[in-house]
Amino acid sequence: MKHFLDSMTCMLAWHGRPKPNALIDIGTGAGLPGIALKIMLPELRLTLVESVGKKAEFCRHIVETLGLSQVMVVTGRAEDIGQDPAHREQYDWATARAVANLPVLAEYLLPLVRVGGAALAQKGQNTPQEVQTAGRCQWRNKKSTESRAECPLFVGQ
Repeated sequence: MKHFLDSMTCMLAWHGRPKPNALIDIGTGAGLPGIALKIMLPELRLTLVESVGKKAEFCRHIVETLGLSQVMVVTGRAEDIGQDPAHREQYDWATARAVANLPVLAEYLLPLVRVGGAALAQKGQNTPQEVQTAGRCQWRNKKSTESRAECPLFVGQ
């Protein structure tokens, strides 16, 4: 129950911003926070990414059992998915929970987010140190070589 409720806190980052139409959850594990957010926002187009085949299969089972539509479960690694044109710059929000340290996580999430989108990293007790180490994250929009696009990276415990 705790992890499900923690997943709901992602919605706090959307305050003052439009609700996402498309969200990708990297390193989803058992489907959190992605599936919990999909239940709260049935119209959400959701992609769950998990590198461990058994965990991805579990997510497929849960999605089917709950009858959730517009959910894609991808078995793959974040660094590969970010280079795939089918996923690169396709999402309003990218989320991850307990995947990697913040500088690495930013490299995983930011390529997936379209211009105007954002990334959300749910982190643990070392959040202040990780934020200080990561500094301000900027990402160059590959579709436009002339301008720099900033992508907000929200970090929470």
